[in-house]
Amino acid sequence: MHLDSGTQRKDAHRFYEREGMSVAGFHFVENMAPNKALLLTPRSGAVEL
Repeated sequence: MHLDSGTQRKDAHRFYEREGMSVAGFHFVENMAPNKALLLTPRSGAVEL
């Protein structure tokens, strides 16, 4: 089973660990401004906006 849980949910994390689950990785996020996003076009591939 795979489970995602917000970093703020400390009590839930203790519960999952008590139930035998372990942390297998981290999920990193970057909020990008529209001018940093890439636009995918069918013929030319990725194009920077």
